[in-house]
Amino acid sequence: MAEQRPPISPRTILALVIGGLILWGVYVAAGVAWYGINPLGAVVVLVCVGFFVGFWLLLLRTQNRDKQE
Repeated sequence: MAEQRPPISPRTILALVIGGLILWGVYVAAGVAWYGINPLGAVVVLVCVGFFVGFWLLLLRTQNRDKQE
């Protein structure tokens, strides 16, 4: 009989998604820096990805606080 794997926790899935978004942002920023005209475009991409991920985490944290009360 096949053994069952333990279920993947939601925190693990969230960490993988956030890690993927950050890696994607670094990949796009590297492309902008190497192939773009303006090298500051890479900084803009990284700042936008950082704000997006930070805002998303802030919303999740606020949602968790509301559930605990």
